[in-house]
Amino acid sequence: MKDEDYEKLEVVPCDVKGISNSPKGISDFWIKAILNHPIGGMVSEKDRPILGYLTNIELDLHTGEKGQGFDLIFTFLPNSYFSGTVIKKELHMKNKGMLDKTMSNEIGWKDACNPTIMKKKKKRKGKKVTVEVKTDSFFNFFATLDPDMEKPDDDKKDTKKKDDDEEDGEAEEIMEKL
Repeated sequence: MKDEDYEKLEVVPCDVKGISNSPKGISDFWIKAILNHPIGGMVSEKDRPILGYLTNIELDLHTGEKGQGFDLIFTFLPNSYFSGTVIKKELHMKNKGMLDKTMSNEIGWKDACNPTIMKKKKKRKGKKVTVEVKTDSFFNFFATLDPDMEKPDDDKKDTKKKDDDEEDGEAEEIMEKL
């Protein structure tokens, strides 16, 4: 479909040698997008270098027997923080907008690279012991939240209930931000 002005156009060839060997896409696009989204408040300083390896986020809507909900698939370049390159978060809903449960594949963190855990030294019975304490991290988003999972022992119920309430609140907050 050429019109009479087509022949008058002067097209200057573009020199692509300078950009032909550069990586595809915008450098650090996904970490910038996450940080500028309301969910970016969950990103800690320890998360930033890991998220630098993030190359894609896909949304896959559930159909058929999976019911309502969607999967978020995070694809990373191979890195020194965890094994594998894909982290998948499944969000299941009973009714539209009502989060029922979430499931994620296990992240295979390499030694001393898990940003969701911080090691602290505590005194127990006069001895200093190193314990692992859960800490704020974007990667807590990938925790599995299922109300139908096995119930803990009686002495652990109170702390488990507090953790569940906090996780339910986190899940609702995440859904609102998405």
